Amino acid sequence: MAGESDARRKKILKDLTEQSWTLKELVQRYGAGESSIKHDIISLRKQGYQILGGGKKGYRLLSDVESEEEPVFFESNRRDNLSKLTLLLILQQEKRPLTVRELLDRYIRNVYNGMPEDVDKTGKQLQERLVRTLIPAMLNDKLIVEKENGTYMISEQAPVTLPLMAEDAYDILDQLHYFGPAHPFAKDLRSVEEKLSIALTDDSNPERDNTYRMTGKKELEDAKVQSFMELLKDVPLRDHTVQVTYQTRDGGKKTMEMYPGLLCYVTDKNQLFLMGKDMNEKDMVLRCDRIEAMTPGEAENRWYQSPYFQKMQEEMFSISTEPVQHVVVEFDNMFSIRDKIGRMMQHRSHATLRRSGDVLIYEDEIRGMEDFAKYLRQYGQSARVRSPENLRRIMLRSAERTLERYKEVNS
Repeated sequence: MAGESDARRKKILKDLTEQSWTLKELVQRYGAGESSIKHDIISLRKQGYQILGGGKKGYRLLSDVESEEEPVFFESNRRDNLSKLTLLLILQQEKRPLTVRELLDRYIRNVYNGMPEDVDKTGKQLQERLVRTLIPAMLNDKLIVEKENGTYMISEQAPVTLPLMAEDAYDILDQLHYFGPAHPFAKDLRSVEEKLSIALTDDSNPERDNTYRMTGKKELEDAKVQSFMELLKDVPLRDHTVQVTYQTRDGGKKTMEMYPGLLCYVTDKNQLFLMGKDMNEKDMVLRCDRIEAMTPGEAENRWYQSPYFQKMQEEMFSISTEPVQHVVVEFDNMFSIRDKIGRMMQHRSHATLRRSGDVLIYEDEIRGMEDFAKYLRQYGQSARVRSPENLRRIMLRSAERTLERYKEVNS
């Protein structure tokens, strides 16, 4: 098995010297799982090969010409920055000056998880060249200082570093790509993503598709979404109405003309929806995976991404064209309830939270009572709906159904 992996890694390395390859393309080319290909890439990086990128742009091998360019700390999009931080961490942990040979030995052990025997001669030479190149740059940046006996130690101006192995850093970067702008900590996560991209890859500004708006916590790449976006390439939603042929719930087909208003991807349902108005200007919503064909209409469209639909998207708790309702919910002020509500409120434009005695009062303007009720159920008896009445009835029916199930179990 080890021999098979080594052979595949050599082939991958040869491929990357010729062109860029995405993870999906490498999986298809070698018939291996995603985790196996990712492990191969990480193993090659540990051997000193500077493989950049990932995600939509794919992986590529840094050429010798590129690798000889002088690196700049946290301004370049180069993996050298992670190596600098590793060297700083080593000096920080040792708490004494180290020679170049000592630095190199500890650096290799750090990169290869304490097993430098896993790296071949070429890999060791690449690592030694990298370390010897980084030392003058780090001296120039005042990250380290040279002692009279030719040893090096961390400077007072250097940042305090914490250990983060390369494999873990790449895994974190991969996961951060899935968090969309609607996540409660989107701004902080974006900052982390950009810093890791600068340290690890050549992609500090990942491209995102701005054709549709997000509702939910994280962005998922889905084949259904990509397929529908291909269908839209030749359909001018912004300018005119569209003729839509779609599957009905009973399995039939229907064709109608509509004014497109907004494409909205809802992460909790993992679905892309087309919102708009029918020819009588009544609000409507269609699941895009049920749309089979779209052709341009003739009537002028004034609704696409209009303030009306953007406001509707802000009011929806998930996806709904129901009339907006003023919601008042009482929460027990205990444990982490305030924090959980606060995280949800960061992507609720009209929400407010105030304390009244021993309880918290949450108010909001919401479309989609069934979806909001689903969210409230996680709080159990710690959440009590004050208004509207239809939301109270939904929560009451849910509690009654739960009670009936317990009675069935006990009977």
